[in-house]
Amino acid sequence: TSIVSVVYTQSEILQKEVYLFERIDSQNRDSMKHLKAICFLHFSNVISKSEIKALAEADEQEVVAEVQEFYGDFIAVNPHLFSLNLQGVARGRTWETSMLSRCTQGLTSVLLALKKCPMIRYQLSSDMAKRLAENVKVSSTTMFYA
Repeated sequence: TSIVSVVYTQSEILQKEVYLFERIDSQNRDSMKHLKAICFLHFSNVISKSEIKALAEADEQEVVAEVQEFYGDFIAVNPHLFSLNLQGVARGRTWETSMLSRCTQGLTSVLLALKKCPMIRYQLSSDMAKRLAENVKVSSTTMFYA
């Protein structure tokens, strides 16, 4: 919801003939088999082939026509600024364990979306910057040269 609301206004969504926009985990949802749907599942970054296979096997009625990769694990605030929408990433001068991984995933998603292979620089005296830089380097090397 946050990603789409940054990109389109409600009137722009209606102009594209999108009449319903709701979360897939909504409890009060009616069956509307007469409508076409586009589902943006929160695999907004890289997923493994085994996860894609599990999704395909779960489509028992074979209604999924296409799966596309879309790297949108960030919110584009404007053409020059993005946010990962995170809080509490550090405890003092060290990473919260899950936040280092989340920041790495988010930055990798930005790089893949922009199709950029980074030259990484960081402040040598910052252990947090060093760990993030190393993780992004490993992650982006894997993605761009795999």
